[in-house]
Amino acid sequence: MRLVAFLFLFFGVCSLVSAQDKPVDLPVDPITHLITYSGVVERPGVSKTELYALSKQWFSAFFSIPNGESVSFDEAAGTMEGIQHRYYRNSIEGSAMTSTIILWYTVRAAVKDGQYSYVINQFRLAKYGENPTPFLPAGPIEAFILTHPANRMLRDLIEQQRKHVKGAAENFLENYNYDMKSKP
Repeated sequence: MRLVAFLFLFFGVCSLVSAQDKPVDLPVDPITHLITYSGVVERPGVSKTELYALSKQWFSAFFSIPNGESVSFDEAAGTMEGIQHRYYRNSIEGSAMTSTIILWYTVRAAVKDGQYSYVINQFRLAKYGENPTPFLPAGPIEAFILTHPANRMLRDLIEQQRKHVKGAAENFLENYNYDMKSKP
């Protein structure tokens, strides 16, 4: 009977452990140790001039200068850079506390004949509003988001930030790649 009770307890604990959400994986550059999304996309037969025009048009529409964002272009080099931000709400499980954070990140793109490349990195947090999220540091996100604290509340907060970073990068890439591939 003790064996049955032990097995029941053992498998119950194992199922609880396996039911926990797997943390969101984020790509970390091994040299800079920054969360970095990057890639090169081939566009055979499309000139640097055409790709630059598409990319510039997209960057000009995507980045909103009145909101404190910035964008710069270097046509000779075929590069552009933009700084974007998104607002996210945080809520702590088991608590009525919610707050808003601002996630800033930098996007760089470069074009040449037949291909374009992108790099999304320099993710950083800014507190927003009168009730900023406790324990959430302002500044570069890596020191906070790549940790594994024992405190459940901090783990939940970190996982929310990981989801925000991944969502922002994937949203950008989905839209940018769609527009860059759907024309010429």
